[in-house]
Amino acid sequence: MEKQFSHFIKNTIKTPLQDQYLLAVSGGVDSMVMAHLFRDQGFSIGLAHVNFTLRGKDAELDQEFVKSLAESWGVPYYHKRVDTADYARSKRISLQMAAREIRYQWFEELLASSDYQWVVTAHHQNDELETMLLNFTKGTGLAGLHGIAPKRGNIIRPLLFATKQRILDYARKSQISWREDSSNQSDYYQRNLIRNKVIPILKEINPKLEQTAHASAEVIGVAETVFLRKVEEIKATLLIQKGDHIWIDTSLLTSQPLPIWFQILNEYGFNYQQVIKIADTLGKSGSKFISSTFQLNVDRHHLVITPLNKQSLSGFTIDNTSGSYQQGNKTWTLARHEAKSFSIKVDDGTGAFDLESLQFPLRVRNWEPGDWFHPLGMSHRKKVSDLLVDVKVPLNLKDEVQVVTSGEDIVWVVGFRIDDRFKITQQTEKVLEITINNALQE
Repeated sequence: MEKQFSHFIKNTIKTPLQDQYLLAVSGGVDSMVMAHLFRDQGFSIGLAHVNFTLRGKDAELDQEFVKSLAESWGVPYYHKRVDTADYARSKRISLQMAAREIRYQWFEELLASSDYQWVVTAHHQNDELETMLLNFTKGTGLAGLHGIAPKRGNIIRPLLFATKQRILDYARKSQISWREDSSNQSDYYQRNLIRNKVIPILKEINPKLEQTAHASAEVIGVAETVFLRKVEEIKATLLIQKGDHIWIDTSLLTSQPLPIWFQILNEYGFNYQQVIKIADTLGKSGSKFISSTFQLNVDRHHLVITPLNKQSLSGFTIDNTSGSYQQGNKTWTLARHEAKSFSIKVDDGTGAFDLESLQFPLRVRNWEPGDWFHPLGMSHRKKVSDLLVDVKVPLNLKDEVQVVTSGEDIVWVVGFRIDDRFKITQQTEKVLEITINNALQE
């Protein structure tokens, strides 16, 4: 066990032996074996323990157990006590997810405030197998089947070469004490159900299931790396970033198999079943899909992905003919010009108007149903909603379209058309030019 442990750190994890290692120790057999291996091989270590306050007196005894071990070894001891149930309720997540978040956030804080280079956890091959089976059941794709990485960031897992049984055998042989966690026997948690019910049946088929899964995880990990590299190449041809929005060219996307679609869209929270439905609605402009963080609209030739809860920009008043106004990440710049020396800029983000025809203060607001104006070059009025259809503004971008008004009249549908009644003519003497640094593009 000692030789394989040393070999795994040297050849797989490849961290310097002289570095300082912060060991996550719960008091269970896995972390206790890990702690003894590190100490016996002369590493510079500290012990870190989280009391999740989920198991009453047992949790308190676990904390005292790890504290006593650190004191007897003369190594630094760190502990955190937290109401995990309350944290889970406030975040609306499971207890297991809450415990994981608490644990790793604290580890990051300890690394940032200490001289440790690495946090060490006692994950082993059985943990890896359980994770793979659980992810396979939930349908997470390749990302859930590559197992547990021996090293990720500043987290290392030096027991991934060993099975749970081997760890137990070593603990008994070396007379290492540990504390049992009775919650591991409960089938209330999904992981425990996999551990206690599913894996024993699978091991009847393959007694070396843990080792087989570990080897498969390594192969899948390499395959995933190659696959993701190819996906990035495909994304470079498909995706266009426009402000906060992602546009995906559907004419190019349709040439790719659905797993590629899933890999791309899953980054925005869409699951495989949603991806199938999205594929079925191509060509049906107006279809909308929602993930936990994004909205996807099916447009004529694109999928348009927009962050959820994107607040519409609040309106404001323009009461001067010069200066600038800040609105979110937009800067509105106003300038007054003499008409005889002014040249109109052909730019969607710039509007030029006959100053004398305007009634101040001007008002900037989001367009509303029923709004109408006289588009430049037209003598009759047109609804703003019809203009947005004509210029093919996707549904999820329409809410962001703004108008500038003078009195009750719209003088500019920002980024698209000015009103013909406020245009510059041969009789114009003074011009008001409004420039916006990131107007919605047509």
